[in-house]
Amino acid sequence: MQSLILNSFRMLILSASFLHTCAFSDGDSATDEFVASYSNIFVAKNYLADFFGDDFISREQWQARPSKTGIDHWNKNVTTFAIHHTAGSSSSTADAVKSIQNHQMNTRGWSDIGYHFLVGNDGKIFEGRSLNWQGAHVKGHNAYSVAISALGCFDESECNGIAYPPTTRMTESMLHSMGELVGFLAFKSNITNLNRINVRGHREFPGAATACPGNIIINFMEDIVDIASRTLKSLKQMV
Repeated sequence: MQSLILNSFRMLILSASFLHTCAFSDGDSATDEFVASYSNIFVAKNYLADFFGDDFISREQWQARPSKTGIDHWNKNVTTFAIHHTAGSSSSTADAVKSIQNHQMNTRGWSDIGYHFLVGNDGKIFEGRSLNWQGAHVKGHNAYSVAISALGCFDESECNGIAYPPTTRMTESMLHSMGELVGFLAFKSNITNLNRINVRGHREFPGAATACPGNIIINFMEDIVDIASRTLKSLKQMV
């Protein structure tokens, strides 16, 4: 396990007022109160850019399409983080994320991109579906889980042939960003402990019939949980 190089910098930018505030700031107090009554994770969306700095790419920055109507509000508190891979290009660019959104909205008929976050091999974190809403990523488990997807194809058997790009490797930057993102969201969701039960790969959910997030990421799941746990612990100590 590598040392938390990135995490130490991010901790420095957190002030006491930042850690304690739960103020809503998107201008829709009625919606804020409704969503917040079901999921504490809603407040995290206001602080992601502060915590991750230039590594955080908002929907506005990558020019996301507006969501369609019909997306479900959270109806229970978030307790779990679902780790995915996109099984496509490893390009960490706005165009790559736009392509995923277009496919999921146009071909699958979804109301928006299904993932809440997408992480590149350079450590960039793209904001996907707003944390106002449930994701579309693990059938039967969307109501309580946040979707975090690695950009790329991370399974040796699945990622071959002309239908898929070459297998993507896990980089230290991606690993740290994924772990720190889980830890930060857990802190804002009042989740007190992280483990391999509440941080799991897509295929590890009951009823899931998929290779996602691929063997490569599955082999790093313990590392993701470890980084997330240390991030969560550091944040809690600063309050």
